[in-house]
Amino acid sequence: MAYVWVFIHALILGVYPALRITGFGQGDFVEQLHGTILPLWVRGDLGTTVGNWILVVGLISTLIFFFFSKEHKGAIGGTAKLGVYFLMVSFGASYGYTVMARISLLIGRVMFLLHDWLGILRF
Repeated sequence: MAYVWVFIHALILGVYPALRITGFGQGDFVEQLHGTILPLWVRGDLGTTVGNWILVVGLISTLIFFFFSKEHKGAIGGTAKLGVYFLMVSFGASYGYTVMARISLLIGRVMFLLHDWLGILRF
C-alpha cells in the first residue's frame, strides 16, 4: 500500500513541473524571443537601427561569455570581455533603477510627514 502512495506522489511531482515548464515556455520564453527578433535596418529611424544592433551585439557577446566549452582567448576572449561589459552595464542600470525607485518612495514619505502630517513645510 505504501508503494501506491509513493507512486502517486512521484506522478504528481513529475506532472506538475512538466505543466509549469510548458506554461513558462509559452508565457515568458516566447515573449523574450519575440523581443530579440528585431529588424537590423529600420528605414528612416537611425536610433532604432543603432539600438537593434547594440542589442544583437550584446546578446551574442554575452552568450559567448557563458560558452564555457572553449577557452576565452583570442577573438572569443575579446568578445567574451565585451559580454562582461554588457552584463555590468545592464546589472548596474537595474540596480540604479531600484535605488532610484526607493529614493522616490522615501521622498514621498518625507513629504507626507513634513508637509501633510506635521505641517512644517509650507508651499
